[in-house]
Order: sequence, then C-alpha cells, then structure tokens
Amino acid sequence: MTRDDAPDRDRTAGDEPAPAGLDAGRSLIDDVDREIVALLAQRMGIVRRLTSIKASLGRPVYDAEREAALLAARRAWAEDHDLDPRAVARIFEAVLELSRGPLRADGRDRPP
Repeated sequence: MTRDDAPDRDRTAGDEPAPAGLDAGRSLIDDVDREIVALLAQRMGIVRRLTSIKASLGRPVYDAEREAALLAARRAWAEDHDLDPRAVARIFEAVLELSRGPLRADGRDRPP
C-alpha cells in the first residue's frame, strides 16, 4: 500500500472531518507500520540465509528450544517498554509463523 492507498486520514469513522493533528498522527503510524513491514522483509531474508546454512550443516530448521527462548526474550523486551508481554509474544508467534511459510512449501519445517 502506498501512502496514497492508505485509509482516508482526514475523516473519522463517522465521516466527519478529523480533528487537527489526527491526520498527522495517522501518517506517523503509517510510517512506523511501513518500517515494520520493511523490517519483516529484512528478517525473512535472514531466515532464508540461515535456512540454507542449517541445510548445509544437516541441521533441522525447526528448533523448539530456540523459539521458546526467543519468545521469552521478546516478552522481557516488552516488559522493559511497558508493553503487554503476552500480546508481544503473540505478535512474535505470528512472525515465526511467517518465517516458516516458505519452508513449509519444501517440507523442511516440521514443528510438532
């Protein structure tokens, strides 16, 4: 979605003009969300490289211990930023699911 494709920033849900500053705040959120998507794409590139490395070493792609440690660390990071650790863990569970997507196609990802 380009900036032009973003939801109408100058209207509220009731189709009334948005209060001053609301459209600017929405634009900032759009910018942050765009950065998040770019970071997810960067993360996927790293995942693909690590998958190749694991394959060359004969190691399984799925690592339950690593995922558990990753989620625990992300919950701690969330607490450090006064965020709900369970909600952040759910976000990272979705990120892990995204990371497994390409691997499922070739049968290399086999979580229990």
